[in-house]
Amino acid sequence: APDIPPGAEVHVRCDFEAGLDGWKGRAKRVTDGPKRGQAALRLVDGRYVLPVEFRAGKGTLLSLWYYADGPLRLQIELTPKPGPGAKGPRIRCAATLVPLAQRKWTRVKIPIIGAFPFDEPGSRSKGNTHTTVKAGTSFSRISFRVSYSKVLADYPTGASRDGRLVLDDLALYNVGEDARLKLLGRELADLTARVKKLPSTVPPAVVKDLSAGIKAVDAKVNSLTGKRSGYLLSPEVLAVAEEANACRQRVQGLQRYFAAAAKTSGQAAPAFALGTASPAVRVTSRNPAYRFAGEVTGKARIDLARGEAESVQLVVLPLGRDLKQVNVSWTDLKAVRGSGTLPKSVLTCRLPECVFMPTTTRQYGWDYRRAGWTPDPLMPYKPFDVGRREQRAVLLTARAPRDAPAGEYRTTVTFKPANAPPVSVALTVRVRDFTVPLRGRMRNQTNFKVTPLKKFYGRDIPLEQRRRWQVFLLDHRIQPTAQYSGNLSPPSKDIPYLFDHGLNMVLVGMVSRQKYDLLERLGVLDLSAVYMADEVGKGSVGKIAKEADDIHVKYPGFRTMTGG
Repeated sequence: APDIPPGAEVHVRCDFEAGLDGWKGRAKRVTDGPKRGQAALRLVDGRYVLPVEFRAGKGTLLSLWYYADGPLRLQIELTPKPGPGAKGPRIRCAATLVPLAQRKWTRVKIPIIGAFPFDEPGSRSKGNTHTTVKAGTSFSRISFRVSYSKVLADYPTGASRDGRLVLDDLALYNVGEDARLKLLGRELADLTARVKKLPSTVPPAVVKDLSAGIKAVDAKVNSLTGKRSGYLLSPEVLAVAEEANACRQRVQGLQRYFAAAAKTSGQAAPAFALGTASPAVRVTSRNPAYRFAGEVTGKARIDLARGEAESVQLVVLPLGRDLKQVNVSWTDLKAVRGSGTLPKSVLTCRLPECVFMPTTTRQYGWDYRRAGWTPDPLMPYKPFDVGRREQRAVLLTARAPRDAPAGEYRTTVTFKPANAPPVSVALTVRVRDFTVPLRGRMRNQTNFKVTPLKKFYGRDIPLEQRRRWQVFLLDHRIQPTAQYSGNLSPPSKDIPYLFDHGLNMVLVGMVSRQKYDLLERLGVLDLSAVYMADEVGKGSVGKIAKEADDIHVKYPGFRTMTGG
């Protein structure tokens, strides 16, 4: 049966054992294949509607279990109740769930407040300014739709397009203030018991501090319990829930990483652990969706060709104490076989920082679980602090010289806080026996613009700084072009310099003889790409083709490009 906290106000619950009473659309009850109970709901296509009237609050949750074995997306829509005399199209609000876990039953709890942005039909011009569901909004039904995902990178290798999505144990309920406080009290009691079972090598001061923190939060919970009856969670209840969650994360970190950190560091009571993660995975403690989920092994590895740049993330995981001014260092890389070395300069270090992605972001099926603080910009390295409740990812990038001898090289990467003993990771860099070309065959364009950078920094961008950014992109085989520029992109004065660093594309905006002659003099006419249009309908194909033919006749050598 659906897992509903005691004292919750239940709006609907479905375990599908008794059938599909109340469901509309192409709902299909299945009793074979993967299921949690004796029956489940399989989503094939079309819309599945469950009429249910409820009023949303900050404690309103939609809980469900899903089983997915393909690249699928589940869109959940809520239909607001129209007000008196309402006319015209109804607004809808929808959350997109990408079933990342494959071939296993996974439980999710979706908050109605924060996960569902309003979407008004025909309001594309609003961009990311959609509003989210407000507390007190009334709804009349929930709809479910399933579709295949176009972003196969979200899924494990080998995911089949003939996938299925099955739901079970669905419940919509509201946890009122008093029920939420009682639930927090039980969770804190469980945390207290788990602290007593921590390894004996955990420093007593850490255990004492953790126990005191849990006790302080429990006192706040007790002071509020029995005195709150509100339907909408108040700021006081939300604040104490956040404090309880922080205690939970600290306990989980000590349980999971302390023994591994002691083993890999050789310290009986290490102040922190070092985890390893793929560079393609976002890691931050500022968003539950991106908390570190890897392992602590004391080892890391980078595999790359000559002339290529590849990375690994090393994650600082404090074990009960704040870390001050953590310094990262490494030595020259020594060949495993032979006496060869690579200079330490082949490694560089950057700090992934966060930007805030609002829950109202609707583009490209954005999964609501990924909203909030999101690691994205890579900032220059400098010594950093890490709070006891935080996690800090560090991106270490190796760039193999084009003349580097093939083989494995090793170094030690050491993290040294000013207030704690250092912890190290053994890094192996394997250089393959081939070299990637400076200018690859894969031509791509992005939207690197200087104007937004000027606005952000509040000043003009010096040429040297701009070129550092451009070369950084080229190091990772991304072309530093501005998609909708009306001029040459990159600018003509940058082209010779960037050509020597791997530039293989020049976008041409507003075709002219002057631009054509300039690119011909620079010897890069074959790198040109006249950006014709993008996101056009079938009716525009003929017109675009004719305009492209005219350009090819008037400017021989110019290439044209049209987006999807």
